[in-house]
Amino acid sequence: MGRTAITLGARDRVVRRAPNSRELHNNFAEHLTFDPVDADSIVAWADTVESGSSDVYPLERVETMRLHVHSRGAGQTPDSIWFRLPVDADAFVAAFPQFAEELVERRGRATKGHRVWDVESRVEEARADEQSDPRFSRLMGSDKQVAWAGDIRREYAARGGSNPETLRMSSAKGWIDQRDSF
Repeated sequence: MGRTAITLGARDRVVRRAPNSRELHNNFAEHLTFDPVDADSIVAWADTVESGSSDVYPLERVETMRLHVHSRGAGQTPDSIWFRLPVDADAFVAAFPQFAEELVERRGRATKGHRVWDVESRVEEARADEQSDPRFSRLMGSDKQVAWAGDIRREYAARGGSNPETLRMSSAKGWIDQRDSF
């Protein structure tokens, strides 16, 4: 039933399984829930969108998928669809207008308090902070680490944190690991 599983494996060994919630949250920007009654038409739409992908490759990871129709357990009817790119969510809403309100509501919540998905702008903010404040060293790490560490560092400085050694720490992982002690 549609692209409800990812393929993991190497060479001739292939294992199929559904992505877990951590993989979904880490790799997909948006998701919408739907009534299982709509599952067949949504799975058909998802198959059309994903038709450029193929399960014949020996190694396919969650990171290569554009979208994922998700069910809570094996053999269950799908109940949510996850999108890597907002443009795919917009295309979905164009095909299924009944989900437009939910998408607008979810995007509103995401911009108010949950800055999880906008990694690029958070990295840019961290880099801008480094340019504008001589106390800050350049953060080193992956983009996600730099984004998160930049948020922690900004919050630390806003609360009056002024320890020069702490502010000069350049390891994004260090900021993340020690976030509870600041």
